Amino acid sequence: MTEKKSIGSQSSEMDNINSYCDVIIENSAAIVYVKDIEGRYLFVNPRWEDATGISKEAAIGNKAVDVFSKPVGEQFQNNEAEVIKTGKLMNFEEIVQSGNSLRYFDTAIIPFKDESGRITGICAMSSEITEQKIAQNALMKRLSYENLLSNISVMAVTVYDLDDFLDRALTEIGETFNVSRAYIFEHDKENDVMDNTFEWCSPGIYPHIEELQGLPAADFKWWSDTLMKGDVICFNDIEDIPDETAKETLRPQGILSLLVVPLFVNGEYYGFIGFDDCHEHRVWEKEDIELLLAMSRILVNVMERKMVEDELQLKSLVLDQITDLVTVTDLEGNITYVNEAETKILKIPKEEMIGRPVSSYGENPEKGATQQEIIEETKKNGSWRGEVINYSADGREIVMDCRTRVVLDERGDTVALCGVSTDITERKLAEAEKEKLQKQLAQAQKMESIGRLAGGIAHDFNNMLSVISGRVELALMKSDADSSLHSDLEEIREAAERSALLTAQLLAFARKQVISPKIININEAIGNMTVMLRRLIGENIELNWNPGKDISNIMIDPAQVDQVITNLCVNSKDAISEHGTITIKTKNCTVNEPDLNLPGLVPGDYVKVSVQDDGQGMDADTATQIFEPFFTTKELGKGTGLGLATVFGIVKQNQGYIYCNSTPGAGTCFDIYFPKKDGTNEIAVKEKQTFKKEQTGDFTILLVEDEPAILDMAKDMLESFGYKVISSGSPQQALKKSLEHKGSIDLLMTDVVMPEMNGRELAVKIISQHPLIKCLFMSGYTAEVIAHESIIDEDMNFLKKPFSMSQLREKLEKIMGEK
Repeated sequence: MTEKKSIGSQSSEMDNINSYCDVIIENSAAIVYVKDIEGRYLFVNPRWEDATGISKEAAIGNKAVDVFSKPVGEQFQNNEAEVIKTGKLMNFEEIVQSGNSLRYFDTAIIPFKDESGRITGICAMSSEITEQKIAQNALMKRLSYENLLSNISVMAVTVYDLDDFLDRALTEIGETFNVSRAYIFEHDKENDVMDNTFEWCSPGIYPHIEELQGLPAADFKWWSDTLMKGDVICFNDIEDIPDETAKETLRPQGILSLLVVPLFVNGEYYGFIGFDDCHEHRVWEKEDIELLLAMSRILVNVMERKMVEDELQLKSLVLDQITDLVTVTDLEGNITYVNEAETKILKIPKEEMIGRPVSSYGENPEKGATQQEIIEETKKNGSWRGEVINYSADGREIVMDCRTRVVLDERGDTVALCGVSTDITERKLAEAEKEKLQKQLAQAQKMESIGRLAGGIAHDFNNMLSVISGRVELALMKSDADSSLHSDLEEIREAAERSALLTAQLLAFARKQVISPKIININEAIGNMTVMLRRLIGENIELNWNPGKDISNIMIDPAQVDQVITNLCVNSKDAISEHGTITIKTKNCTVNEPDLNLPGLVPGDYVKVSVQDDGQGMDADTATQIFEPFFTTKELGKGTGLGLATVFGIVKQNQGYIYCNSTPGAGTCFDIYFPKKDGTNEIAVKEKQTFKKEQTGDFTILLVEDEPAILDMAKDMLESFGYKVISSGSPQQALKKSLEHKGSIDLLMTDVVMPEMNGRELAVKIISQHPLIKCLFMSGYTAEVIAHESIIDEDMNFLKKPFSMSQLREKLEKIMGEK
């Protein structure tokens, strides 16, 4: 009895509890519903009815997809299936479309299990969180918009390429706004058309940028007028747009709603930036419009700044292309800009120059105006021009033709100074070199003129000397050796010989003397002269001979070596007042490139001969004149002034170079460079040759000379030797006599320079008449007729005027004795 009472009591208590629960559930602010395992509603409380707007009777026995829209019903069923699958309590955020707005719910779903643990259904409790969600979404949206503004602002500061910046900006804006498209249209003012210049599309949205080009603004009058006034175009539904042309353009693109704001660049209408949505009739909130306006202002600012930067960059690029140096300074002379040419020429990085005083690179008052004077003159007069000296990083002096001007702002105030400079260093050097070359040319022309004059005089004088010396020798043969007449004749002969030496010097200077160059070793040639040189310079002067080792051979007439060394040693002797030293040395040297200290010297291999003394030396003015003929620093009667001129002529005739280095009180050094010549030393070989002499027998000589006095003198000499002579005063007469002569003619002895034809031409014609005839040419100089550059061929017989009887006899004996 007691037990039964107890059970009944428990049952009554459970009923009370269930009754209390029903009351609680029925009056709960939470949404409560129960479903079976199939998802059919078994119970919904009144709050569920209020929240959904669906009655209890319509819900019980049906599934969610039967009482809600398909997307919402499927959302509920998917969540419940997940709970049944896991068998655990789960929480979900569920969204329900209510009219044009969304409602958000926080739902907890609990699985029901029977005594065996099998799940038989679910029970759910849900609270509406729409207000909280809207507030949260608004906060997130505001944060994302602020983050977008921050990102775009950072991009705007670091922008380099405007197109790249606009592409990236549209991507950021489109993704943040979660729209279908973001785009920029540019208004072509000249053609009055609109072009879609930039476009971003979300995944799955087809781009229309290619089709939206060249849209006539006149066809979109309302659209264009609205934006040009600065108004925003904002529509949740494009069908509400009052511009029919705009709607016809937007519909094919699938656009449902859009937001567009104008762009004004530098105060002028540029175009517009806009969004559209192809998924829904989007409600554009105030924050959306304000953010897009803020974005437009940033984009405009970037475009304006970029235009200025591009203009400045273009100007900078132009300035960097010119070769002139461009410098801009503030009013105190501190550098604010330099172009590329300046950095390259001065070899100083641009960043190191900016901010430094311009005087750092060109302050040399001893060579012109100071930088401060230039700055003051420029500010005072508005401009300045003159030459300035700048210095590069490696210390090189750069001459500039500088032009400066003041830089004025829009009010006409001086705000900066600008200088444009042309590097004229090379031009200055070229002008100096040109002046130097002109002086050298004038000197060379003067020397050449004097040389031609000297050569002509020497030639004519040699003819007269030939007559004088020849007649004196003939007279000496006829006079008594003990007579006073004989003594007088000897004096005349010696005077003639000294005169011949003078003409030889003139010809050497004029480079018209006849030479027979050979390959020689100059050490041997100079070594053979040392005894004679020591007697020549005297006991008070020490002669040092320092021959170089393994000296190369050169090509020169050995007699010319004697002339050069003798003249230089005599010149050094005269420069030493009492006691001193003359040093002669030789060495091989190679010149690889032009040397400023040795002007004109061509690169190559040379034998260098140096003659140095410790005499009184010369100043620079004197040193420039020493090779001129008849120039001398000696007292009247102490020198002819032909010694060094002769040396100069000989050196040049042998393709050599001579340089003089002299310092007053410290002596003089002459350096001669003779080109190296490969081959065997010919002096020793020639010494072994022997000639038959005493060959004066019965020979006939055809003598041709246009100077009557020489013709008669030479005829007398030849006849005194026992030769038969056919004399002729002209080439034509010689040809006639040669043809008329019945016997053989053994030798043609002819002058070189004659009227009608020269000696070589005559010889060719005579040889055609007498093939076995031999030839002997005579002349005071060659006039480049029988020799190239006054150098006779080795197989040519030549007799230099004036000649003595012994020289003539020896030459004839040699010729007539040859087989």
